[in-house]
Amino acid sequence: MGGFVRSTPKYVPRDHPQYDVMVPKAARGKTNLYCAHPDTFCPGGASSPNSCYLYRQDQQPWEVARDTCYELGGYLVAIETPSELSSIREDVLTAHYEITTFSQMWIGLNDRSTEGVYTWERVGVTLSPASDLWNGGQPNDHSRSNQNCVSFNGAKFWDNPCTIDFSYICEFGL
Repeated sequence: MGGFVRSTPKYVPRDHPQYDVMVPKAARGKTNLYCAHPDTFCPGGASSPNSCYLYRQDQQPWEVARDTCYELGGYLVAIETPSELSSIREDVLTAHYEITTFSQMWIGLNDRSTEGVYTWERVGVTLSPASDLWNGGQPNDHSRSNQNCVSFNGAKFWDNPCTIDFSYICEFGL
């Protein structure tokens, strides 16, 4: 009854030896990375040449959002520069997913390990509280209410309690 089950990778880089076999003909050559999940978008541009994104409308607490991205083979998005934020807002959320009104959505930044030290979950890189990516007055851990997870509203970052339900963005990449 046993048999060999071939697993399909979650994403395929252009230099993969089986790229031409695994990637649909219509998608070949349009991006450096092809994602197998049907709802992902791979913009290709200079600010995210090796990443694909999946916007999830279902609102979840931060940990559930993180775990869902992991289960899909990705991670909560890491937005490390203003140009990457602009690309995600304009190319991914607005142009591809047609979002015109932005509400808070979870990203992979948090200070759950050390208060005040904001670290990207997947890459382990920290983001300074003085970064221009933060909204004015953020992060503030308002009233010491355990605002340990970070969301963004399409423009700037906010610290929030991890238990709030927000939509989220998964990133798939090399």
